[in-house]
Amino acid sequence: MKSEEILLAIKELENWRNRKEKISNELMTLSGDEKNEKKKELEKINEQIAYYESLIKDMKKEVKPPKIGHLLDAI
Repeated sequence: MKSEEILLAIKELENWRNRKEKISNELMTLSGDEKNEKKKELEKINEQIAYYESLIKDMKKEVKPPKIGHLLDAI
């Protein structure tokens, strides 16, 4: 079902955001090559975040809300 796929994508996005926060915090304590490596990793993470944000936006467009008639029948 589409809503389950959206929820999975949202969970994955949250994982990437958590990873970004962790790496950002690590950057404050690093220097030199280690810092450069973490910056590269952060760039990849930002790409993944942008991908999942776009994916979720597109997925939400495909989900149609229930019709009023169906809601009234349920009452």
